[in-house]
Amino acid sequence: MNRIMTLTNRSLFALAVVCLCVLPPTVAPAQVVAPSVYTTAIQVQGEAAGTEFDDWAASGITIADMDPVDNPGGSPPFIDIGDIQIANDNDFIYIHTTTHGGHTSFANLFLAFDTDQNVATGFDVFGIGVIGSEFGYQTDFPFGQAAGVYNTGATITGGSLGNGGAVIFPFWTEAGAPQGTQMEWAVPRSAMINGSPAFPNDSFDLAIWADSGLGDISQRISYTIADAPAGLPGDYNDDDKVDAADYTIWRKNEGTMNTLPNDPHGGTIGVNQYNTWRESFGAMGGGGGRAAVPEPTTAGLLIAAAIALGVWCRGRL
Repeated sequence: MNRIMTLTNRSLFALAVVCLCVLPPTVAPAQVVAPSVYTTAIQVQGEAAGTEFDDWAASGITIADMDPVDNPGGSPPFIDIGDIQIANDNDFIYIHTTTHGGHTSFANLFLAFDTDQNVATGFDVFGIGVIGSEFGYQTDFPFGQAAGVYNTGATITGGSLGNGGAVIFPFWTEAGAPQGTQMEWAVPRSAMINGSPAFPNDSFDLAIWADSGLGDISQRISYTIADAPAGLPGDYNDDDKVDAADYTIWRKNEGTMNTLPNDPHGGTIGVNQYNTWRESFGAMGGGGGRAAVPEPTTAGLLIAAAIALGVWCRGRL
């Protein structure tokens, strides 16, 4: 469950004042370059309780930034950013952060994307030259930014929620803001700002920041979108051909977390994976040809016919 917040002009103004008045770190953090990682192993929401962040550890994604304890105190604890990881698939940019200290509210935890990698052209968080953000999120809520402008009021569209919103965990509930010691995002790569791509380039800079206490901000993390690995899209059993066997794997795993090989999509296995298989049906490695693409019912009949033929042949022996 996500809650996309509608911020009033008054609250936006107040937040902008906080951003400018909170005493930031006296030295701007340095820049780090995160490895480009393409993965379909990350799932945000829908996992068994207590396992929600296990996929980050299991995936082996490198920690891009290890932010030290530099915003301690508070009751509940101030947000004190810890380790940050980042990866992508064809649909989402995945981001994960831990925090130092105990269980806290993430109501004022922010993402800042410098999509042109130029501090001078975007919103300078805390005014210390870490990031010049053109696109920001407050938890799951997206908004445009510009130099000297915390929220431009731009129209944001795209993504699975239709309004550019991120899928997050933990998420907003009737009880209030996300709570915890870790946070993860699936930021839609298809997000649009006033009809133009929010991520117009393959590379961008990212910072995670919070305005509680004295304020906290990560280093500027540079990231380049990773391409899907080589392989036949839709070859879900990785046997160098796309055939009815791959359709069977799709059907058996529909609705589960996507760990299929040779699939350009993340999230849950569903229509995207079927369409990938359908578009690639008949493809073979090594320059092999392609067969006609069956509809789902046709593919099912093919599988059933193959099974029946095998039974008949065994009976004739």
